[in-house]
Amino acid sequence: MLCARGIETALDLRNAQDGWVRHRMGVVGLRTVHELRGISCHDLETVTPDKKTTCCSRTFARASSDKDQVQSAVLSYAERVVEKIRHAGQVCRVVQVFIRTDRYDENTPPYSISTLETLMTPTADSRVVVAAALRIFQQIWRNGIPYRKAGVLLLELSSDKDVSPSLFDDQLSGSEPLMKALDKVNARFGRGSIAVSYTHLTLPTTPY
Repeated sequence: MLCARGIETALDLRNAQDGWVRHRMGVVGLRTVHELRGISCHDLETVTPDKKTTCCSRTFARASSDKDQVQSAVLSYAERVVEKIRHAGQVCRVVQVFIRTDRYDENTPPYSISTLETLMTPTADSRVVVAAALRIFQQIWRNGIPYRKAGVLLLELSSDKDVSPSLFDDQLSGSEPLMKALDKVNARFGRGSIAVSYTHLTLPTTPY
């Protein structure tokens, strides 16, 4: 489109007529032209804004209808994603889990399901997030379906410094030093060296 107009270089674009640029390239295109002329239209982002969501998901090597296998994958993703937000100094308010079939497999009917759980208090505690992921997984799992991809998303992220104490904080006392110790061990000996026990996830984290 630009070449048809005789615009083949940045200099040509810089000298293009504003009306034509606005008509063919919109406001964003016009701002780009103004930037080329030395007129600032976009503020330079010197501080990266905090993420509001983060995700850990994987496509399996082959589809699986084995509940234990898919569950193990989902819970490992939960551990990884909550570790991400801890390193970023953030906490999450909502945990979401999804599982789905291979969208490109013509022999398998497409199927995708997800749901979420809102936590009582924003947290970066692996025990709370993994427990929530396990509860969600139990809700959405359907037998006999060959799942090809799964993932865990953490939503409504905020700074860990903005968390207000709640009546339930004593249920997870010692969380911060425990999580630091967990991260330190995994950093030294490799990810997964120490993890949350999936068979003892009975924390009182009822959503509302």
